[in-house]
Amino acid sequence: MKYRKLTTEELEELKEEFIQFLVSNTVTADDWVKIKETQIDKAEKLIEMFSDQVLDKALSNIKFLEKREAKNIMLFHCRKDEIDMISLSIDSNSPYDFTKENELVEIAEYEKLSSFKSTKKYSKIREEEIFDLLNNGCLTTDEQLYKVLANLK
Repeated sequence: MKYRKLTTEELEELKEEFIQFLVSNTVTADDWVKIKETQIDKAEKLIEMFSDQVLDKALSNIKFLEKREAKNIMLFHCRKDEIDMISLSIDSNSPYDFTKENELVEIAEYEKLSSFKSTKKYSKIREEEIFDLLNNGCLTTDEQLYKVLANLK
């Protein structure tokens, strides 16, 4: 398994897609009932395969991520072969906090920002690296803030 098994709730949301997955693997509805009852390991394996397929597709569509901490914000542009990162930091004694959305403008106006930009090739498969970033606190985002920060000197 590359990622993680989908939860019961996630599988329920993707019920139609799971049925199509089973059909494409020549598993009929009757077969699935029997497999769940008598071949629990095989049923788990099919769910894991489906989970990887779903997560692979979702991760392949991610273009931008962000991670906010009180005194640091990191934005990532997930390209095809490499990932760009922009990091902004403020002094640890600053009264401002990057996790408070409404303070971003004030931080930009009143605080001395330390910035760092970097680009690196993926050390793993792109989707696996994005999965790791998500598990380490990153959230998906759009390109808006990334582009603003990319243009800062």
